[in-house]
Amino acid sequence: FPVTIVEVFFVVSGFVIAFSAQGKTPREFVLGRIARLYPGVWICASISAATLAIVGQPDLTGWLGSMVISPVGPWIDGAYWTLAVELWFYAMVAITLALGGAERLPLLAWCLAGLSSGFWALRLALFAIDIHFDAYLGLWSDVLLLKFGCFFALGMALWLKSQAGKWAKSVTALAALSGIGCMVEVLVHTRSTMNEHGVNVTVWPLAVWLMAIGFVMFSVRFHNSLEKRIGKRGKILRLAGLATYPLYLLHTVVGREIMLLVKSPWMSLAIAVFVVILLAYRDWE
Repeated sequence: FPVTIVEVFFVVSGFVIAFSAQGKTPREFVLGRIARLYPGVWICASISAATLAIVGQPDLTGWLGSMVISPVGPWIDGAYWTLAVELWFYAMVAITLALGGAERLPLLAWCLAGLSSGFWALRLALFAIDIHFDAYLGLWSDVLLLKFGCFFALGMALWLKSQAGKWAKSVTALAALSGIGCMVEVLVHTRSTMNEHGVNVTVWPLAVWLMAIGFVMFSVRFHNSLEKRIGKRGKILRLAGLATYPLYLLHTVVGREIMLLVKSPWMSLAIAVFVVILLAYRDWE
């Protein structure tokens, strides 16, 4: 269910970024995000570019676009578009910190939830009469996070719940508003993918997304208990979690070329998975 992976990632990002922005000045927040995001991009984009050059498919413009995380591409790998969306979210958080500090983050969450969920409601209404207005928005749909703002807002709602320790009425309303927008996006994305590839995936991606979000909510609710039970194994889990970032940026290009190089499908899959995970671990280190 690849259509749900990015949508889960954006929810987690909304939670983590809101949490990390607490007590930070705009400058500290921006520098922290640059230090976290760009080194991995520089390494992974260069590895992918070198891989393509070796197989006779050099992509200098894609490499350059990825190195700076261009908001419009081109990128060395299609996965980099999600980082461009992340940068828009980071920019909104930094502006919010500059205007009023972390105390204004709930307002940002409400703005994202309202704009994004409203976008999807309007899109569905106009789609019913065969009007596809979103095609004319261009870059603005990303700048304003119209398509994916509801996911970041849901993550921020979970962050607010973790701070309060309970579901306040305002936080519950925020989660409900953003959650409705999220579910509509997943269904629309699923239908688009189904039409593109001719695969009947029905509502299963939505079910998987809901289960993943349920797991995130469970982790937030029982964070202290889980931390005690995990104990020293937390370092291993943290390493595995951090390695998913470079793994995400490497698996398409590097993994694909390894699988094309080895004749046996199962052997090529095993080698590709091993090499990509190894590269991801090395990049994190």
